[in-house]
Amino acid sequence: MVVASLGPFDHIFFANIFHFLAIKRNGFAKSKLTCNFDELSYSVLHNQILKSTLENLVKTNGLDKELREEIHDLLHRMSSIDSIRLQPNVFASVRFHSNIRSYRLPISVCRLIYDQLLPNPASGQNEFVDLTDEKLFRIFEKFIYNFYSKHVGSLGFNGVKKERLEWQDTILLAGGDDLLPTMETDVCLIGDLSRLVIECKFYKSALQSRFGDGDDFKGSFISSHIYQLYAYLKNLQIKDGKKTSGLIFYPEHGKKIDAAYQIHGHKVGIKTIDLAMSPQDIHSWLINEVKSFDLLTANSCATT
Repeated sequence: MVVASLGPFDHIFFANIFHFLAIKRNGFAKSKLTCNFDELSYSVLHNQILKSTLENLVKTNGLDKELREEIHDLLHRMSSIDSIRLQPNVFASVRFHSNIRSYRLPISVCRLIYDQLLPNPASGQNEFVDLTDEKLFRIFEKFIYNFYSKHVGSLGFNGVKKERLEWQDTILLAGGDDLLPTMETDVCLIGDLSRLVIECKFYKSALQSRFGDGDDFKGSFISSHIYQLYAYLKNLQIKDGKKTSGLIFYPEHGKKIDAAYQIHGHKVGIKTIDLAMSPQDIHSWLINEVKSFDLLTANSCATT
């Protein structure tokens, strides 16, 4: 038996022979050939959601004139796509397979717009309902979590999770039920020997007001946020012995804050992020803040 190695184009030659034999056996020998194919169309569910959202937006009271013109232009270009009635189950029906995974963010924005638009019976136009503080907080938290989930590998950590834990070294001494609350972090970057807890606080300010001597206004970090983070750090380190640090992120409202402390062996940072920056600058800020914070030592940050 002689085995010869194939040249660079021999596999194409044999593939053509097999293809010809298969067609001859299944079709041409009987003078007929059956073909199955998908009928492609732009009018699919994810595009229908985009178009229908734009149609609702263009009827919104108080919409910027230039933005309204851009939407009209987009709708003209989407004339081949059918409009649909938007409702919650429509958004739930979208399946983000590999070919349309880039639609995940636009569809999420469409759902947000759908939730915040209400028709005005008097004017016949739609009006935006103000986002609640709770919803803004959840959006901010989810954005930070999803960002670090995507980029965790470049930061030297193995994974991201919301760390859920009970109070460590705690024994119930009296009372029929243990009513201590369970703790859960917003974002936790996990490494082999260390972890970084990130708490996301969508507040108007990272400072709380207080008055000093002579009614002089002074500000300090919000105490409950510092206590909360410290409780997480202490209990997580007791849990498994990993070196644990923490960051608190606030949106920036005029006053930029970039502080770092060493508190009972834990590095703690309080920082504000300018959400008016470009997406590229926000991306760089989130990456650089974690990298630079990780390099801080007790000698290079304030201590308390």
